[in-house]
Amino acid sequence: MIGQTDQNIVITYSANIQQVKILYVDEKGSEVSSMLLKGNTDQTVNVSYSVPDHWIAISGQDSPLQYTFKAKDNKNIVIRIGHKLEDQENDIHKIIRNVNIVNPDGSVAKVSQTAIFTRVHQRDEVTGEEVYGNWDKISQDFNAIDIPKIFGYTATSSVGKMTVTPDSQSENITITYTADIQNNKIVIIDDESHGSQINTVGFTGKTGKSIAWQVTIPENYDLAAGGKISGNYTFNAVNQIPIEVHVRHKHVQDDESKSVTRTIVTNLPGLDKSEIVQTVTFSRIIDKDLVDGN
Repeated sequence: MIGQTDQNIVITYSANIQQVKILYVDEKGSEVSSMLLKGNTDQTVNVSYSVPDHWIAISGQDSPLQYTFKAKDNKNIVIRIGHKLEDQENDIHKIIRNVNIVNPDGSVAKVSQTAIFTRVHQRDEVTGEEVYGNWDKISQDFNAIDIPKIFGYTATSSVGKMTVTPDSQSENITITYTADIQNNKIVIIDDESHGSQINTVGFTGKTGKSIAWQVTIPENYDLAAGGKISGNYTFNAVNQIPIEVHVRHKHVQDDESKSVTRTIVTNLPGLDKSEIVQTVTFSRIIDKDLVDGN
């Protein structure tokens, strides 16, 4: 219009307010918590994070320290978080193999073998569950144990090499000894025949055990002076000592006599015949050996 003056009009733009979420999600992608990050279009803002209590950010993911807002399609910041684990005292599983060796005299020798397995122990701060790591070893070996050899006795069992795992349990093993069977004999000796053996009688028992023995004297023999036909014998672990029973020949005695007669006849002239009889008697004792007949 005539008379109007020119006008200058200035139009400006103000940045729109923008916002995104900082989402904290668990391993399943479920949202645990969130917070808003606000700014304006084309504005760059610093980003600070606040992981929920009892959770921890998973390492290795992109966690920007700044965020620039676009005019549209601003994407949320997603932070993957996991359960926070509180360290506990390590879990220790001790496996013990106790071997008690009971000797024949009653004394006990003890051998103990130990294997220790260790693993990390933590508590899940979210669920309260106990969390365990892997055991430090898959298995361990117990060496074989030498069971002492004792003459005259046999151990009831052996203790071999053993592999244990974290699932194995402690055990107690008792080893005892059984007495071996031993053999001995009774020897009947003829003292009048240069110590010849006329009979033997065997008997058995076990190491360290005592048994009663008895023997019958053979016919036509008598027990030698100081001898005995019964007693007790304790079996040694080795080298049994035969029992000697000494005998002598049995004898019988009889009387034997013999008479010798001499007759003297006298014929004198004018006289009757006369006789003189003289007798001498001899006697002796006969001793007969009933074994050899002499």
